[in-house]
Amino acid sequence: MGHGVRILKQCLSRLKRLPFWLRTVVCIQLVLLVWLQADIWLGYGGVHSLLVMRQNIQTQQTENERLRVRNARLDQEVQMLKMGPQVTEEKARLDLGMVKDNETFFLWVD
Repeated sequence: MGHGVRILKQCLSRLKRLPFWLRTVVCIQLVLLVWLQADIWLGYGGVHSLLVMRQNIQTQQTENERLRVRNARLDQEVQMLKMGPQVTEEKARLDLGMVKDNETFFLWVD
């Protein structure tokens, strides 16, 4: 038999020796203790909420870092486009397939 079970049996045997009114008070105190512990561990603002909040913070920080990198890349692209019409024209040629009026477009297929 485990040590905890033996202690529990001793506590119950001592509890049986107490007068009825005192046993009632002890039982009410135990119920309150269990209720408060459950509220601390499982209730709003408790340990479970804290763990969920930490996970949400970690997820948000990861998303923020991804967006920070994307914004830096877009900022570089904007700065390049502000350099002049040559950069804008090159971007239009590469991304949109722009061809001037006096040019001929050739497509090589391998």
